Amino acid sequence: NTGLFGNFESTDAVNQLICRDDSGAEKVIKEAAGEGELFICAGRIYYQDKSAIWHSVLSDGSDEKMHSDRKYLAADEKTGVMIYFNSNGALCGEDRDGNVTILSNDSFAPGEPVCFLQAEDGFVYYYKVDRVDLARVEIIVIRSNIQDGTVYGLGSFTVESDEGMGITAELEILDDCAYLGYTNIGGSGLFCSHGGVLKMKLNDNTASTKIVSENSSDSL
Repeated sequence: NTGLFGNFESTDAVNQLICRDDSGAEKVIKEAAGEGELFICAGRIYYQDKSAIWHSVLSDGSDEKMHSDRKYLAADEKTGVMIYFNSNGALCGEDRDGNVTILSNDSFAPGEPVCFLQAEDGFVYYYKVDRVDLARVEIIVIRSNIQDGTVYGLGSFTVESDEGMGITAELEILDDCAYLGYTNIGGSGLFCSHGGVLKMKLNDNTASTKIVSENSSDSL
């Protein structure tokens, strides 16, 4: 019957990034007012400060770099490449030597937003949503080779989505198929409504696709 509805200010507390070896010994790698996700890739540790600006250091805490023009999303272990959005909204990959590959589909207009899904086994997966009419949208699912930027179209689906609703989605890779679970979110309370699961074949990078399930009342 009681509760607290309030706003809490963030503090300037300094956090410690600690490495613990197999023997249990601990070493403080970095002290900073950081928050958000951490990524470890190709011998560097990537972290956000309290202003959401990305930084990176070597595994011993040295050679700190600021990456203010990037929004890091994932680290692909197979290729040692960091995945990020650049300041123009393009999806990119950067290797340990600083070489950058554009991973977004060139057929999209410059600056046209894409939605990142995940990076796995040398590929990055993302999607784009185009409105068809007042009641439907087209979901275009893409995967790109992280090392050379080659783009493969996995599928294009037209699904129900009322005007003013937004699509959110997650991807799961299982055997030779990718499954995209999506739902519509909208309204002042950001409620979920229509949702479904889309299945795409990965063999030979062909766009063999179908809707596995779709429900207009239950969200995923």
